[in-house]
Amino acid sequence: MALIILVIVAVVIGYFLARSRYSDTIDETAEKVSSTSRSWADSAGGWVNTRVLRRKSAEPFQEWAAGPGAEQLPDDFKEWLEGLSDEETTEFIRSLDKYSASLGYSVDKLVEGGYDGKPALMQVFVEAIVIYSQEYRKAREVQQAEAEKDTTEGDEASNSKEDKKPAEKSVSRRKQGASETSESTA
Repeated sequence: MALIILVIVAVVIGYFLARSRYSDTIDETAEKVSSTSRSWADSAGGWVNTRVLRRKSAEPFQEWAAGPGAEQLPDDFKEWLEGLSDEETTEFIRSLDKYSASLGYSVDKLVEGGYDGKPALMQVFVEAIVIYSQEYRKAREVQQAEAEKDTTEGDEASNSKEDKKPAEKSVSRRKQGASETSESTA
């Protein structure tokens, strides 16, 4: 019973405070708290994206491929990499990072110069990148060809449906049989 009375008193006091001259300061304080919370959430989200989800930016690798790594990479690879859109490059770098991690290498370490003192490891890793990029390109071409094939098949199927004429309605055989038997009996 005491708990119910306490809750009622708290509600009544809250109502009068909301209606009083203090309501504006309470609203301002609440707005400050919510904006601070939003900014903390945004910064935490950025930290999670960069640290945990490892959303890679393609720029460091592109700079490395155009600068220090240019002499080790074949020209066709560099041309292909330059021809990719930002989204395609980022997707390739993410895929390359997963692949290189499975080999025990790191794209970040390569870009930051971690393999500069180890020429044998650097050479093997760069060769792995080149070979992986060739297979990546082939896989993308096949996927695009399949996607184009599916869309053309879908278009052909919709066109063939449009070309078909609806069947003409005919009198049911049952009805024909019934009408013939009724005519013959009459």
